Amino acid sequence: MDPDDAVPRELKVLDTAALLGLEEQAARLRLNQRLDPAWVQANTAPAGTHYLWPLLWTSTPHRPHLPRQLRCELLVVLRTGDRVRSLLDVVPDDFAPCRE
Repeated sequence: MDPDDAVPRELKVLDTAALLGLEEQAARLRLNQRLDPAWVQANTAPAGTHYLWPLLWTSTPHRPHLPRQLRCELLVVLRTGDRVRSLLDVVPDDFAPCRE
């Protein structure tokens, strides 16, 4: 990881299906920051709009086969209408296709 690489400054807008997909991928890869996909499915608003904002690059040096990840701040809309802030680690190939 080159420390000079700029963190993307793109706010990503996610629907619930896209959020669940990112959380499932983070769980499969056992990334450090993520929510339990079962919790996401049970608690997020089905038609909710969620927001993902990259904060910094992170890596898992003890697992060199994994690419570095973007640690993102996540704003999730719940079924109750409340909003919850969390963190989510996303690999760059999964971050890029999210819509802005």
